[in-house]
Amino acid sequence: MSDKSIQQAFSWKVISDQKIVKQIDKSAMLYKTTGIPVEIRWFFTLEQLSPGKKENVTLLYEGNHYDAFFSMGVQESPRSRLVWRSDFSSIIQSRFQNLYRSWKHDNEDPEGSGYIVFKRKSAILYEVFFDTIINDK
Repeated sequence: MSDKSIQQAFSWKVISDQKIVKQIDKSAMLYKTTGIPVEIRWFFTLEQLSPGKKENVTLLYEGNHYDAFFSMGVQESPRSRLVWRSDFSSIIQSRFQNLYRSWKHDNEDPEGSGYIVFKRKSAILYEVFFDTIINDK
């Protein structure tokens, strides 16, 4: 299913065909992963990823490359996820220290918010930025 008219799904907001924003949540902050809603899989070109398979990608932040991968679950209605390593997770935690401390200490309602902006360079390369607001440009 690829409906590019979908502009928002859960904690994701499509800005353009090349840019999408993810509001950081507890799983992104603490567990190095985030779910990709079926409605926006098209942005990451995941329509052809088979259940149980992975696709390696690179996240580019401030000129540095970070290894990550997309995975597709094996359930009847499979879930897709983006998973990154500890080196990239440390950047998120450092950039949003208040959120990190709150969630690390089981505060389910932290103050403030943070966003990861993904700018697609290719199907396997995404430039990443961080912000505290959603910039629709």
